[in-house]
Amino acid sequence: MSARPESAGLQGAGMERGSLDGAPGVGSGGAGAGGTGVANLPGGTPGGEPRRVFLLPGAAKSAPPGLGIKLTQAARRCGVFLNTRCGHHGLCSGCAVELLAGRFETGGREVEVSGEEPVQAKACLTTVLSDEYAVRVPRRSLVETGAQIATGFSAAAGMGRPLDPVVRRVELSLPEPRETNPPSFVEQLKKALADRDFPGNIAMPLEVVRDLPAAIVRGGGRIVVYLAHEPGRGVGDHGDTGARGPGEWASGACGPGGGAPGGGGPRGAAPGGNSPREGAPGVCGPGKGAGEDGWVIQDVAPAGPARDPEDEPKALLGAAVDIGTTSVVVALVDLESGEIKASASAYNQQVSLSADVAQRIVDASTPEGLRELQRLLVEESINPLLEICCRAAGAESADVRAVGISANTVMTHLLLGISPESMGGAPFVPVISAPPPLFSREIGLAAHPRAQVRIAPAAGAYVGGDIVSGLEVLGYFEYPENALFIDIGTNGEMALSTGGRLIACATPAGPSFEGGGLTFGTRGAAGAIERIRIDPESGAADVEVIGRARPYGICGSAYVDFLAEGLKSGVIDRKGRLAMTPGPSRGRAPVREERVDGKLLRAYCVVPRRRTDDRTRDIVITEGDIAALLQAKAAIFAGAVTLVEHAGLRLSDLQVLHLGGG
Repeated sequence: MSARPESAGLQGAGMERGSLDGAPGVGSGGAGAGGTGVANLPGGTPGGEPRRVFLLPGAAKSAPPGLGIKLTQAARRCGVFLNTRCGHHGLCSGCAVELLAGRFETGGREVEVSGEEPVQAKACLTTVLSDEYAVRVPRRSLVETGAQIATGFSAAAGMGRPLDPVVRRVELSLPEPRETNPPSFVEQLKKALADRDFPGNIAMPLEVVRDLPAAIVRGGGRIVVYLAHEPGRGVGDHGDTGARGPGEWASGACGPGGGAPGGGGPRGAAPGGNSPREGAPGVCGPGKGAGEDGWVIQDVAPAGPARDPEDEPKALLGAAVDIGTTSVVVALVDLESGEIKASASAYNQQVSLSADVAQRIVDASTPEGLRELQRLLVEESINPLLEICCRAAGAESADVRAVGISANTVMTHLLLGISPESMGGAPFVPVISAPPPLFSREIGLAAHPRAQVRIAPAAGAYVGGDIVSGLEVLGYFEYPENALFIDIGTNGEMALSTGGRLIACATPAGPSFEGGGLTFGTRGAAGAIERIRIDPESGAADVEVIGRARPYGICGSAYVDFLAEGLKSGVIDRKGRLAMTPGPSRGRAPVREERVDGKLLRAYCVVPRRRTDDRTRDIVITEGDIAALLQAKAAIFAGAVTLVEHAGLRLSDLQVLHLGGG
């Protein structure tokens, strides 16, 4: 779906069109017939080394040496991410490029280009055979890897719940001991916390114990203690000091428990049942676990007038992270006021390897692939957004002391570095459905190293923590009416609340509503057509483009518009075929036959090439695109009908419908 960006950072953006000296085809509608040799191109290296150049809209990138590798791999090595939405199988034209100079193998034949007409090729099927080469990459073939959208949501005010953060800040005074054999500093600290109504089962990691004496001295006996709640953690779960090694999780954290404040009951129920879900980690606040709830001391710092300016208390921050197959969104929240201090979003950088969940399961089947997918998610997607939010809020990453994460089940596995291979085929069994609380350092998040990380539990392999989070926020576990929630995305998750029951399912809708697999499909970013209106008389399209830029593609919301407008205007018939002849009083529709990926298809011209970003191709919607959209729509509809009929209802019995998605 469309989302209007505040800033859209396509690779190579930031330079005016045509600003590269000697760069043919940059901003001029393609490479010319002459002067396209490598020697005439920018991007060479000092000392007369061979030039390997990728020409982008408004920029040039030099690639490192590499013979016998695919162009997609060569492009990635210099930070150019091509749209390999079919998983590098050559089934789409997402990575279409122009070969300007050099020797390649493409389409089963060897080609050498040097000043002639450029050769059209799919980068995923093209192998580099020469030390020097030049390749032009149109904008439509680039993966959008910068900021995607500006998020404007607010804290969950009006949910009818008190603010109940998982991390607390307490200022304590430790009186100077007067007895001959005084208790240890740790014992004094625990007693002071008990006097402030904190339970006695408090764990203290060894590194915090080491910091305690200095904090007491610098604060003149007054200290600030940061505590993180852990549901179901019995005394001694972390050992005598509570020290937890990398990869070790608190025992008891996966025991039976409710996810919401107050423990069990309907909010802790699993979809489809009324009993508390086993393994619920208390995502929405402290819940009752297998053992008595406890606290882990995250940090101690000096308090009082004697402290240094650097010891002044800062905002107590938490981060909410939504991990989707396509996008990642981060919001920075003041845990004491509930105010959202900053938010940012970007594409999930795993799209640079593959666009869909199924292909990522395949990619993660090797240790190297799994590590790379985890790295792309943590280091290239989440951490940059955390840093952006911290800068916007005037904070440091160490000020983030709690992280709540919502993700589909496969993304959760990849985040934790757990292979999702068992979900790649029947019976689709996840390794873990309700991860226990963990420290941020265990997965490398840019937050306080002992920040508490809570991951929303999943209901199954394809009904993940993302839709479970949405159900929790919408109150579906106790919804008084027949209500259907549909998360429109590649996986098409949906849930029905009726008569005290909650039933969920998923349907393979595919990426069409996000532009995936469509001839000119793209995600919502600057230059994407987001709205289409069709003139009923002429059949011509009137479009709106995100960022008011020249268009290079069409995002999901515009495709939905086209289906509705096309049917209403007579451009499309009820079978999804484009009309080659005008209807009554409608004039002539701009429909013709066009060859796409070797197939002759009817196509509707949305924007003629003279008005497009690179002026090389008309932006069209083909009958193949229409078929893919109708299949996605049918999948969502079939899932909804199946779910409603399974509950003994009809669609007309629904009283509330909620839609979500990218």
